[in-house]
Amino acid sequence: MGKQKAYKPQRSDTSRSFTLPTGTKGFLTNDTIEPVSFALKILNELIESKIKNTRYTSRIIPISDTCFALMKDIKEMASKRIHEFFDGLEPSTFVIVPKIRNNTSLKNARDELIQMVAEIVPTKHKVDINGAKYSIMLEIMNNVCGISIVTDYNRLKKFNLEQFENKENPE
Repeated sequence: MGKQKAYKPQRSDTSRSFTLPTGTKGFLTNDTIEPVSFALKILNELIESKIKNTRYTSRIIPISDTCFALMKDIKEMASKRIHEFFDGLEPSTFVIVPKIRNNTSLKNARDELIQMVAEIVPTKHKVDINGAKYSIMLEIMNNVCGISIVTDYNRLKKFNLEQFENKENPE
């Protein structure tokens, strides 16, 4: 196996945003915005106003941290983020939501990925697939893995903006 090259994001001189080669359309990061609170703010405003203010955006996927899509790297990143988030919290429930896109090496490792991440979460927190308070989102796109821990994943329709549209009154 050859050496993995570290990403050197392409940055604009006028912006702090950059893109990563994930094999997906519309992947944009910005190191000045906290992604989970930004996504929650947009979705909660959408729920309150019932007006979709985004024209071409169908899904917002908040990603708090990234690594190469290798099991050892995912475990290291997940351990860091999970302990930062769950340590000190009262006992609660969680679910792990992995999405694997454009990646052939982890395509069949979904269950192994869930098991590995579940073992990292402190034991006082319990798995609840249908009514979890917290959702650990693992987004694997090409050879990049992103992680976020969010609340209200199902209430916010899995961060899918298209699901919020009023189907009774099409524009």
